Amino acid sequence: MSVITFYNEDRNEAGQSMGAAAIASVFGIERNYKILLISVEREDYKMEDAFFRPAKINLNSLFMGQNTAVTDATNGIEGLMRMFSSNRVDADAIASYARPVLKDRLDVLLPLKSRSKEEFQNAAKFYSPIIDAANKYYDLVLVDMCKDVLPETRDTIMGLSSLIVVGLNQNSNSIKEYLKLKEKDEKYRKNNVITALMKYDDASMFNAKNMARELKEKDLPLLVPYNIHFSDECSSGRILDYLLKSHSLHFTDRPDGYFYNTVKDTVDRIDTLRQQVDYGLRT
Repeated sequence: MSVITFYNEDRNEAGQSMGAAAIASVFGIERNYKILLISVEREDYKMEDAFFRPAKINLNSLFMGQNTAVTDATNGIEGLMRMFSSNRVDADAIASYARPVLKDRLDVLLPLKSRSKEEFQNAAKFYSPIIDAANKYYDLVLVDMCKDVLPETRDTIMGLSSLIVVGLNQNSNSIKEYLKLKEKDEKYRKNNVITALMKYDDASMFNAKNMARELKEKDLPLLVPYNIHFSDECSSGRILDYLLKSHSLHFTDRPDGYFYNTVKDTVDRIDTLRQQVDYGLRT
């Protein structure tokens, strides 16, 4: 039972949410684990768009005053937060508030609906006890965390995590900013932190080996390649269909086989690293 948190301090889009979605999906395909992916975001519907097609509206029901397009599988995170605020903590109940993606393999807990930044930060305080409880029910809890959470909430969630995956961009500014971050904040110097390139282009001069060298890291970054087919499917609710179709392709079958097998390698590395941390084998 492990928590893996994805986080990005970079001001520019680093592909974190869709990278986390790809990793969670390939985990579900490749491993017989019970997995929960939690989106801790504000005013961001990328995760919902990636996994769930928009519901079709039944015009007859609308004319009768019933909107059957509302498919809010229980009130999701809002319902869970109400349960936790009432101290009715039940780890098993978390699964009934999440939306299933792969039966008995992968559930997704979608983010809070649109709120002000202050309201989001106040509500986000409930994420850490929810994550802690989910970790008792699921084999893996993957957390896609945004910068808008308060520092104390972020630090609590990171403290629950076996592995912290820090997303970077492939450029010199991202390298400089991360080196500064490591210098001023010791938690980024711990052995359970690893970097990731979630929109990876192997043709860049800032390839994985060069990034690791510039960052003075012993481990190469985790990789999720940039792939326009994957990006298109993420906006159409077909991420799982795309990955299942790519599952049988070889590494040399670019772009889709290369994408799937690179993400699979990342999943293998994450699974090994989090077990090393959990069993005290990573130094």
